[in-house]
Amino acid sequence: MQTWPTDRAAALSDGLFSIAATLLVIDVRLPPGEETFHWTMLGQIAPRILGYLISFVVIGQLWIAHHRKLRMVERIDARALWLNLLFLMLVAFIPFPTAVLSEHGNRDAVVFYAATIVAASSMLLLLWLHLGRHRDWLVQGPSLAAEFRREGRRTLLVPAVFLLSMPLAWLDPAWAMYSWLLLLPAALLLGRR
Repeated sequence: MQTWPTDRAAALSDGLFSIAATLLVIDVRLPPGEETFHWTMLGQIAPRILGYLISFVVIGQLWIAHHRKLRMVERIDARALWLNLLFLMLVAFIPFPTAVLSEHGNRDAVVFYAATIVAASSMLLLLWLHLGRHRDWLVQGPSLAAEFRREGRRTLLVPAVFLLSMPLAWLDPAWAMYSWLLLLPAALLLGRR
């Protein structure tokens, strides 16, 4: 089976992550029709600012997870490249559900946003599982098996939180969005292990 070094896949991934994170801010605009800036205008666009912040943190979390994985991998095959591209396609899509969430904030918008994040993070999990079947591609070390398992648990965190938030959105969309804050303490907890 033909394999390649991970450096080009990592470079493409880093570039796409930076573009996706940058595109988030394009949707944050002041209300039209005003000639001078007033602090109250920020209150009018608070949902857009909040959507930007949430998605920037989510994209950042996905980038960190992706970065941790690729630093543990020396070689990849064509299937891994395609899984990585599908993951990046979903990351590049995140600005759209962010705009929908910021504009509407209703149950359907929250579920659409959460489903997008679940899909992207699940694709990253599939990539990691594929790479795990080829342990000889991974950077060898005395604690390889333990590191691989720990990284797998970390990879489950984002899709689990967003998947669990989807039923909450049926009760109250705000509760679902508040549940996303669980990512912060959970990420800190998993980072220590």
